[in-house]
Amino acid sequence: MQRGQYSDAAKVLELAADQPAKIPTPTAAVALRLELGRLYYLAGTYDKAAAQFRQVLAALRGEGTVRINPEEQKSLMRQPGITWRMMGNAFLRTKDWELAEYCFRQAHSAEPNEALLKFDLARVWAGKGDWSAAEAALREYLAAGRDNEGLEPYHLLGEIFRALGKETELLSVLSELHANHPHNLPLTHSLAEEYFRQGLLEEADGLAEEVLAQRPTAETWRLLVDIRLKAGRWQALLSLLGKLVAEGVPLEGVSPELREKLAAAPIREELMKALENLSGLVADPAELQGAKAALALLAITAKDFPTAEKLAEELAAERAEPFLEILLELAFALAEAEKYDTACELLSSAITSGLKPEDVPILRYYLAGFLAVAGRTEEALLAARQAVEANRENPRFQLRLAWVYLYAKRHAEATSAYRELLERWEGDHSSSELRQVIREAKLALSHLALLEDRFDEAVEWLEQVLDEFPEDPSALNDLGYIWADRNMRLNRAFRMIQKAVEADPDNPAYRDSLGWVLFRLGRLEEAVVELEKAAQAESDPVILDHLGDVYKALGRIPEARATWQRAREKFLEQNDSKRAQEVQEKLEALSE
Repeated sequence: MQRGQYSDAAKVLELAADQPAKIPTPTAAVALRLELGRLYYLAGTYDKAAAQFRQVLAALRGEGTVRINPEEQKSLMRQPGITWRMMGNAFLRTKDWELAEYCFRQAHSAEPNEALLKFDLARVWAGKGDWSAAEAALREYLAAGRDNEGLEPYHLLGEIFRALGKETELLSVLSELHANHPHNLPLTHSLAEEYFRQGLLEEADGLAEEVLAQRPTAETWRLLVDIRLKAGRWQALLSLLGKLVAEGVPLEGVSPELREKLAAAPIREELMKALENLSGLVADPAELQGAKAALALLAITAKDFPTAEKLAEELAAERAEPFLEILLELAFALAEAEKYDTACELLSSAITSGLKPEDVPILRYYLAGFLAVAGRTEEALLAARQAVEANRENPRFQLRLAWVYLYAKRHAEATSAYRELLERWEGDHSSSELRQVIREAKLALSHLALLEDRFDEAVEWLEQVLDEFPEDPSALNDLGYIWADRNMRLNRAFRMIQKAVEADPDNPAYRDSLGWVLFRLGRLEEAVVELEKAAQAESDPVILDHLGDVYKALGRIPEARATWQRAREKFLEQNDSKRAQEVQEKLEALSE
């Protein structure tokens, strides 16, 4: 589960916890609170977790209205060591030091582990600012040579030494510990960090590489990159990046900022020079190709498209493993820069360059999208049909063909293509990916029906989506908007659109819908706030048109006029003369 999924699960349990009459026994009520606290903890909402755990503790200690006997406690605490420590960690994070210490001691009583207890107590005492006690406890933990807690104990040691003014002693303490426990990899990493901090780069490099060879983690990748970057060891750094890419580790997985940092012009120039000499030093062709791929990614980040294209062509000629990933990322970057024709030529060239047969359909799939946006509709349709012909068992390819028709405003053909897709796949529930394709097709069919004023059909498609995906933000928003636009079922429309906005607060289309339904409900001051947010995020003419309507209703005539003028211009830019004329009529009515 991801954190968001834990939060969703917690919401379900919240509903049960809010109906105590339906909970059969006091023990069940405590168990519910314990599970709710666990879900909050895993979701990272520690304050809510601690609130639930306080209620659990009150029951376990006989301090609340609910009390449970020892046998019930055994049933409740099936993994007592883990459960008590989780509660202790929640209280530690919320700075409830006394309860944290109590829980950690209970964990030790349930499953004795003296070293782990000393580490937990060191964290509590450091939190309270009792640095000397924290140091004494942590040193006992470190002397045991455990590595289960990762880097945290060593980071805590650094924090304690800084607080006590003993920072200069840290290197000697870590070195002594390492001499006693040379196979403790978190300790080895921490010693490498300290060497790096003190500018002892050769020593830091050797230790970090040792850790990386045995247990590669994002922290160690990042540390070794920083060491070699600071030392100016460009060939070694490029070789490391090549290994990183060759092993399928994304640069963002090492550090969100890593690509931006390495893409800076002076660093890229040094790495490009290093590439010229690297081929004679690297025995593994995959590592050299990884180095080229890494440089291509950095060139894409820097929007140095000629360099990225050159490297991508070399990777294609070498049939390199990372070629497809680099090619697609480059194509998307070109498209984002509105270089659609260049993106199309890049993919077209790759398709004819002798790729593996299994790679060609996916490239045609993306090529169809770029060609459509470039206005090359017939070529887009050909690429989409070729993708479908190559793999008729992939519904995504059929969806892309329908989408190309939709994008080209060939609505009858789009409707036919989407219906054909549903006839083939709608009854198949074999995978969640397939059901998402069905969902997208039905949303598109609803949109197409609405364009032709087939209101009941548009609603029916959305209701089908919501039958299968009750919390789907797109369907909730679209159906709520349809009803709001027709001044019907406004309260239900409001609730649906609110859910969509809660799911995606930054979506301007959802904000527009919320503003529009508030306008229909007569809540003008609230409506204008939402519509102004939507218009600020995206200057869509429909949003501007709605905002003009609200300004007029509020008597803010100059703002209404200016906003409608912008909306009219945008509609004309989109060749939507009908909507532009409707806005023009509103402007003329203002002048009467």
